[in-house]
Amino acid sequence: MNTTTRFAITFVSIGIITACSPIDSIRPFDHQQADILLHEEQIKKPARQMISLALPRGQYWQKSGNPIKLFHDQQNEDNWREKIDTTISSYKNNPGITAIQMAKLEIDKAAQNCKQTGSEILQESRQVIVYRLNMTDCYSMEGNKQIAKLFNGIDAVYMVRYSAVEGKISKSQFDKMSQSIKTAQLVKYSNRKPI
Repeated sequence: MNTTTRFAITFVSIGIITACSPIDSIRPFDHQQADILLHEEQIKKPARQMISLALPRGQYWQKSGNPIKLFHDQQNEDNWREKIDTTISSYKNNPGITAIQMAKLEIDKAAQNCKQTGSEILQESRQVIVYRLNMTDCYSMEGNKQIAKLFNGIDAVYMVRYSAVEGKISKSQFDKMSQSIKTAQLVKYSNRKPI
């Protein structure tokens, strides 16, 4: 298991807090289950922060897997048109990693896996980077477009990303989800019980 994958599991501690009605909301993840998973992976210091993300009203997203992925409606890992995924890269295992470096790694990975890519940095500061990425003619997946926000956190770089299969999601849906990603915030994780 590589370092990024190992610490991506710690992203179970991400809470997604929505501005939706209770019926359409995704609740904060099960922290007791996260603690058990983290303990099994022998991670001594769990994530100290989490991402807060407001999803558009009236949309149902289902949580799946580790690292956390959200699928719209009845979609899943094998059959999706749009998804939100998360990752974390610990400073302990990746000394010196920054949000900008991690964004460049993701963009480079796309360029290696797709014949055509286009990327644009939408926001860049010392703490945050937001980028958009379009990929077509890919080797191992359908072409898709993405928007991602990465944060330089206290203990790691945190990322949340929305992906949509090219031609299967309306422009208005992509725009709504882009706004959700752009307004995502990194907040202190305060409900963690010691392992």
